[in-house]
Amino acid sequence: MAYSVLVTDTSTAVGKVLEEELTSSDIQVLSLNLSDSTAENVCDIQAKLTQCNPDMVINTYGWSDKGERLLDLPVVPVTQTISQYCSDNNKVLMQLSNYRVFSGTKSGFLESDEIEPRDSCGTVFAELEKIVAEVERHILLRLSWVIGATGENLMTTISESLWRGNQADIHAERRGAPVGHCDIARIVTAVVKQVSCGSQNWGIFHYSSADVCTEEELAEEISERLKSERDTQGMINDISDAEAKPYSAALGYRRLMDNFGIQPRTWRQGLNLELTTWLAQRSEHKIKE
Repeated sequence: MAYSVLVTDTSTAVGKVLEEELTSSDIQVLSLNLSDSTAENVCDIQAKLTQCNPDMVINTYGWSDKGERLLDLPVVPVTQTISQYCSDNNKVLMQLSNYRVFSGTKSGFLESDEIEPRDSCGTVFAELEKIVAEVERHILLRLSWVIGATGENLMTTISESLWRGNQADIHAERRGAPVGHCDIARIVTAVVKQVSCGSQNWGIFHYSSADVCTEEELAEEISERLKSERDTQGMINDISDAEAKPYSAALGYRRLMDNFGIQPRTWRQGLNLELTTWLAQRSEHKIKE
């Protein structure tokens, strides 16, 4: 029987690519398909989990790189229900989290560093991590900047502004190690496969690209690529406060590499792949401008 994985929210950009990649890897993929109403109904979620009876749950509910969806959805009670189910039934639980659980005042962060949320979204991420950590077989996967061809993220925001000839506002000195949607799907699938074969590596893991860049470097790379496609007049504009510190979203990835053998890609590799897909989608759907 195929190893079964339940992705709690396949409506998000990351959830969709996870569903596609896992399915193509001969893993049985299930989904809770949580709506606003069912997310509030604990009994309904419990019933769906029991009916699906997955080997592993990957909780993507409400997840986004910027974290704004966390503030609008009942992510805490949903995660509590999922965690309780996994604990009671000895299931594996993987939770996506991100760099916002750290202050950003260091150049980079390790799994062993103390949590100090940088904003309200980071506080929610930290609360979800605490809930998930109560599950014996859990994997907390923290990500640096996430970029992708769909959804709202740093890449699509910058690309859309430049493509339309508008001003792309950035915080030039902020640092991160961008990872693409496809790269996330790659590493999550690799982890799932190893767990399905008996791997017992639990706890907190970080993933980011193999190198670090600033928002300005990322924006310039995007600008150069778009200019090769069309004559765009969009401009990059630094809106950083002169007194603001250059926050970092860079994460060390050594533990994931040591435990699962997963090698990171450079951020330019991920950006090229995601931008190629973004441009192809624009051409295919002939988005009106």
